[in-house]
Amino acid sequence: MNTLRWLHMSDIHFKGNEQYETKRMRDSLIEELKKVSIEKNIDLIFITGDLAYQGLGYDKDLEKFIQAILSSTGATLDNLFIVPGNHDLKRSQTEKIFT
Repeated sequence: MNTLRWLHMSDIHFKGNEQYETKRMRDSLIEELKKVSIEKNIDLIFITGDLAYQGLGYDKDLEKFIQAILSSTGATLDNLFIVPGNHDLKRSQTEKIFT
């Protein structure tokens, strides 16, 4: 029987210009994912809700962070699933649409 390994992450709130502690924590996460994936790669990655910080959008720094997650786990872009959360939208724009 084959085993399917998956990683679920949520509420990353990436804004790119984080303080030293936050950058250090993100770097430590990548290092831990490398350790976990040494023997077996992670097959699927789910990032659910609030990938960006308060509607700042997705930029090259966030793309690099996601690529680091993929590289450290052995997962491919085809096996990455992102579900946006309320912080992934600019609320003022969203409110205009709904009103």
